Amino acid sequence: MQGLMMDMPLLVSTLLQHAARHFPDVEIVSRRVEGDLHRYNYAAFAARTEKLANALTAHGVQVGDRVATLAWNGYRHMEIYYAVGGMGSVIHTINPRLHPEQIAWIVNHAEDTLLAFDLTFLPIVEAIAEHCPTVKGWVAMCDRDRMPAGSKIANLICYEDLLASGKDGFVWPEIDERSAVCLCYTSGTTGNPKGALYSHRSTLLQAYGAAHCACRKDVVELERRLEGGASFEVALAQLEREKAAHKCLAAAAFAPAFVPASASAAAPAAATAEAATQASAQASAPASPAKA
Repeated sequence: MQGLMMDMPLLVSTLLQHAARHFPDVEIVSRRVEGDLHRYNYAAFAARTEKLANALTAHGVQVGDRVATLAWNGYRHMEIYYAVGGMGSVIHTINPRLHPEQIAWIVNHAEDTLLAFDLTFLPIVEAIAEHCPTVKGWVAMCDRDRMPAGSKIANLICYEDLLASGKDGFVWPEIDERSAVCLCYTSGTTGNPKGALYSHRSTLLQAYGAAHCACRKDVVELERRLEGGASFEVALAQLEREKAAHKCLAAAAFAPAFVPASASAAAPAAATAEAATQASAQASAPASPAKA
């Protein structure tokens, strides 16, 4: 006898569908390597990811094929992660801090069919391209007007052109949840790097666990304040203000690493620091009594 309640596989595509269905207007904000901020929401993210999945399928990417990335955490990297994984292929994220010879070895060992990269890593790609015969296309994750001029990389593809070639809408296949979705190679080990494959199931369970830990931490802190005599409304308001202040302080701390070192970028960084100071001061101020 089988229990068929909620009988569905744990697939990364379900995370994308859930976000687009229940939080379509929530923003995703990325700082691009070009220096500007990119903003869109989960609905737009899902639509672009579906187009990309269709484009990759038309480009010959099949179930089980490995598609590599050399990229920062940005919106395009997230799109290709979900498009490749959701369609049943394997996303292969590569550590760009490895030596080019090791990166080439990894690409060949994984037998990657495509490699997508941020322009930051163009020198690495130029150094390894001729040594990676399994890679049929090198996808520059940028707009058409940002494509590198005079590059000698064969089969260089613009990410936005590739995405635009795809049709709208994609029916995410219901594949075995134990099939591979992500491939990562070790670094700092004896001999050549070793590959580790993550399944759809393990990826979702890790995501659920991380979300539970984040929520549980807030619940424990709220219970501690309630035990100290605070009312629920006051304790919750204090916790929310402190969390907002922490986010501002974190943004101020990391702003210099992502904002280009130019006069035009100095103002946003200063504004972020000022906002963080104000938020910190508000968080330390006593909360107003809740109205009956």
